[in-house]
Amino acid sequence: MRRLWRDRVFVVAFVVAAVALLALVLTVRDTASPVPARGGVVELRDVHDLRDAVGQQVSAQGARVQSVPADEGFWVTADGGDRVWVQIETTGESPFVVEPGTRVSFTGQVVAHESDFVASPDFPTADAADLVDAGAHIEADVKDVHLG
Repeated sequence: MRRLWRDRVFVVAFVVAAVALLALVLTVRDTASPVPARGGVVELRDVHDLRDAVGQQVSAQGARVQSVPADEGFWVTADGGDRVWVQIETTGESPFVVEPGTRVSFTGQVVAHESDFVASPDFPTADAADLVDAGAHIEADVKDVHLG
């Protein structure tokens, strides 16, 4: 064994293999889907790309509402992350008014969507483009959305 460690080719090959293995492990760890927390719910702050969390329940506490460009839908950011679309699921109007700057807490399901999700003619073009690019959003039942 000592003879192998004295062989420069062996040592270089060993170091290259170890670095490649470490890079692979770090890549897999960074691209893995969020691990559900207690109760099968992932914290929004732990989700880096909603498309990776499609089908999972996510929650946020005190997320800041960035804008409200559509009826029953708004953009939030959680812990300084990317903005995320939250669609309130309700029959009729929700019993509260969401306004920019408000803090909101919610639990909802991450849902993939196609470009026709933003087909409403009164949906602002820039917001529609961002939402289509996101490829997914959160649908939260009105009873699971709380202001403040």
